[in-house]
Amino acid sequence: MSHSTRCSTCGTAWTGLRVEHCPECHETFTSTSSGDRHRTGDHAVSTGPDRRRCLTVTEMADRGMARNSRGHWTSGKADLRFPVSPGIDDHGVGGPSCHQGPAGPADSRRAASGLEVAR
Repeated sequence: MSHSTRCSTCGTAWTGLRVEHCPECHETFTSTSSGDRHRTGDHAVSTGPDRRRCLTVTEMADRGMARNSRGHWTSGKADLRFPVSPGIDDHGVGGPSCHQGPAGPADSRRAASGLEVAR
């Protein structure tokens, strides 16, 4: 069973242990690294051009960040620590079928693709 989390301010919902949602700009990110990458400025500065803030959508795109099929921002780089499998996006975040027990739809897709099914 997937656990869903919802932002009480903007209403955005997401699942997954690695997903981050920014409480300032309300964009959602596939990982801590992509969430951290969207922040800029000096931690000690609260006003002015050097203040700590979120990047705009245009600034994120200019830095090579991109949205995945779920609309979550990625760093734009594949995370090679987690191999890509059918039903799992480019940052290791799977859909609901990936949480099913043995011989579920995710296992069938992995077996059909020639990937080893871990037990």
